[in-house]
Amino acid sequence: MSLKLIDTEYAFFIASDDIINPYGFTSMFQTMLAHENMNIAIGNAYVLYTGKTPEQKVYGKEHFDFFSKKDSEIRKDIFINFPKPLLLQSTIFKTACLRDVGGWDSKLVWDDYPMFVKLFMRNSFDRGNIFFFADFVVSFYRQHQFNTYKNLLKQLSMVEETFKSIVPLKYYKDAISNQYAFYFLLSLREKNNKAIKKIIKVIVCEKLFFYFAKYFFVHIIKWISRRLSK
Repeated sequence: MSLKLIDTEYAFFIASDDIINPYGFTSMFQTMLAHENMNIAIGNAYVLYTGKTPEQKVYGKEHFDFFSKKDSEIRKDIFINFPKPLLLQSTIFKTACLRDVGGWDSKLVWDDYPMFVKLFMRNSFDRGNIFFFADFVVSFYRQHQFNTYKNLLKQLSMVEETFKSIVPLKYYKDAISNQYAFYFLLSLREKNNKAIKKIIKVIVCEKLFFYFAKYFFVHIIKWISRRLSK
């Protein structure tokens, strides 16, 4: 993405297969304009399946809990324990704050997450530079067979590349092990033997077993809790 093309004070990005929600967008933008200190407004989105009426919001309890934390916690958990997904297409930015962090890293395929990392490090939830509006549905986030998350090996490669590039060394083993645990369970569910073998090989080679085991059981407990709450 190139910031050189943007000559407005505010910026918004949306993928070609997603859809903007005009009412939610304008409502959140008007609120943002009323708060001069606000550099980033994070809204919600509906999950959009072809042929179905959108009902499920992308951001739920895990996102609400994450965005409610203090800056110091967010700046640690954005590496170790962040909610998925984090969407550019439900967020309005002041263009200056994007330029302040140097824009996007063209070497990284994964664009959403690394940008949020940089923005959260330079802006403050505590001081109101960033605000999460759970009730403003800004866009419709389309799900179909071509979504990256469906291709586990590709997604794993993107995560590994990004984490090796931006995660501080003191957080790296916890951060990457948490991701491996998440994708291992996803691979089991999808019966993706290639992804399963890849994760096991990396865990053994990088001696991450105890880190992996800790987060594996955390994800199991979360999964059980979600099942029981339905």
